[in-house]
Amino acid sequence: MGIRFKLLLTFVLCFGLMAALNLAQLEHNMSASYDAIERREMIENSNRMLQGIQAELLALSLQSADWAAWNATYEFAQKPDPVWAEENIGVNAMKPVHFSMVLVVDAKAKLLLFETRSASGQSLNLPELSSGPYFALFSADANGGTPQCGLMQSQAGLMLVCRARISRNDGSGEFVGNLVAGRLLDQTLVSKLREQTQLKFELHEQRGMPQGLQIWPEPASAAVNIGSQSLMFAHGKDLYHFYYQLQDVLKQNVGILTLDVSRDLTKQGNLLYRNVAQLFVLTALGTALLLGFFIHHLLIRRLRVLTNELTTLEQQSTWHTRIKLSGSDELGQLSSGINKLLALIEQQVTSLKLLSLTDPLTALPNRREFDARLRQEFARQKRQRIPLALLTIDVDYFKFYNDHYGHPAGDLILKEIAEILASAVSRSSDLAARIGGEEFCLLLPDTDAAGAVLLAESIRSKLQARNLPHVASLLSDRVTLSIGGAIAGDESIEAFVSRTDHALYRAKHEGRDRVCFDAGATE
Repeated sequence: MGIRFKLLLTFVLCFGLMAALNLAQLEHNMSASYDAIERREMIENSNRMLQGIQAELLALSLQSADWAAWNATYEFAQKPDPVWAEENIGVNAMKPVHFSMVLVVDAKAKLLLFETRSASGQSLNLPELSSGPYFALFSADANGGTPQCGLMQSQAGLMLVCRARISRNDGSGEFVGNLVAGRLLDQTLVSKLREQTQLKFELHEQRGMPQGLQIWPEPASAAVNIGSQSLMFAHGKDLYHFYYQLQDVLKQNVGILTLDVSRDLTKQGNLLYRNVAQLFVLTALGTALLLGFFIHHLLIRRLRVLTNELTTLEQQSTWHTRIKLSGSDELGQLSSGINKLLALIEQQVTSLKLLSLTDPLTALPNRREFDARLRQEFARQKRQRIPLALLTIDVDYFKFYNDHYGHPAGDLILKEIAEILASAVSRSSDLAARIGGEEFCLLLPDTDAAGAVLLAESIRSKLQARNLPHVASLLSDRVTLSIGGAIAGDESIEAFVSRTDHALYRAKHEGRDRVCFDAGATE
């Protein structure tokens, strides 16, 4: 039985049952429930908008109270020190805490400090704080019954302000004055509040409310010191338009917060659930459970196994892994096909990896493998501070050999030398590689200069013992090698290899058939 038939049968059974049960008429209408949910969300959104401003006001209150409770501030209120003020509560100190205004008055309502700062670092024009009702309020003893924090209308715009009674660190001391801090309720702060509350409300600096508004049944539970508890609203086609009257610390209307709330929930509920109630929910739930059981048992569970195994295979590149998925249906056939493909990939990856890292003529590692191992061992040498030796080997007058004996014979010579090099490295960490033409390299971790030279001379001796003829050589009638070597020091890989190459060039320059070693560049 194919998986398609199983799914069709499941859908027929499930939706047939749902259709039969839904023939019954539902007795209740869900629109009232949706309306209640929508109203609750609306008041929560409105309160969240107001609570965002309250949170900023609370932060301002805590910071201003902290500044006012310093012993140094208490002394400043009695004996002003402009230098101390500039360093501790002046413009430079206002920037980190995002204050737009700091004002200090003494117990006799004398202005001791008045600093302002915009977001761009410019001074603000705030004549309202030099005299008038705001100044009178901020000069009064903060232990009175008047509000400690709230809003203020200024020429620079609406501002959050907090007044704190200046005292010693422990809260003691007679009344010597107040510290007032303010933060502009500008677009930067409004944008921050929008982001925090995820609400696109607007702030309007106007005193009066629009005409024709109604009072929202539920009061606003927040923002008792920035306005009234009443929310006003107006109906739109698909929206509620909310309005909240902002009041300053003098209880004067200074602005309006507006918030548009979509009525999508009620709209969809009235459309979708007018004739659908509890019985439909139960029917849908039962059908979903039944349908989910069959789909999970027949399809999802097996697909999840297949997906997990393929994900593991992709992450680990373990091409030898095989998918274990039972069944003879389409998924089982898919699993079998994937396993055949994996077997082919495994074979090809193994072959390609071997080809990409091995010289086909000598069966030694090639330049790619050598470069990778060199980077690895060079990094290990840097970490562990162990010696690392490199030998570069070149067949003397090999071009003349090829010209005289032919390239097939030259290939045989390269194989002979590769065999000698392979037998010379006895440790698994050592690497003999052909890096191009007649050039070979030996990478010898944990080997000092003496050991590397000894091994190089041993390779020359083994080649001499084979007595391979080379009548075209300008040096000898036998095949010989020139070997250059170096010990890695505090340098780059390129510099290390370059020193090895220079040692090889020196061996050739000094007459070939010899070993030249450069043990310099150490720390």
